[in-house]
Amino acid sequence: MSEGSKTNGTAMKDRLDPANVIAERYYYSHSKEMPEIVIQLGRPLKEDDGLYHCRFRFLGKIRSEVMNMFGLDGFECLENTLKEIENQVASVNEIHYKGVLRWAGSETITHPD
Repeated sequence: MSEGSKTNGTAMKDRLDPANVIAERYYYSHSKEMPEIVIQLGRPLKEDDGLYHCRFRFLGKIRSEVMNMFGLDGFECLENTLKEIENQVASVNEIHYKGVLRWAGSETITHPD
């Protein structure tokens, strides 16, 4: 079970407590005045199933949702979550923004191999 998984559990599972947000990233199109996408990353929390779960919030004009990834420990959980965020942002960037999205420190956003 070392690969992460998205779940669409109960209403509680679909929430990201603001107190658990450990990082945010803003993605912009041509203008840096208003972000097109905001990603909020939640800290890994050990749940009743014995696995660590990380929630992240994808907020954007295209869609807004909270997703859940898991790992055997907190490190793996974060690793799986960051990979999934990378995939989600790259896909939305390619499909809906024609590759123009950037974050403050980037020149390009590409789909991972």
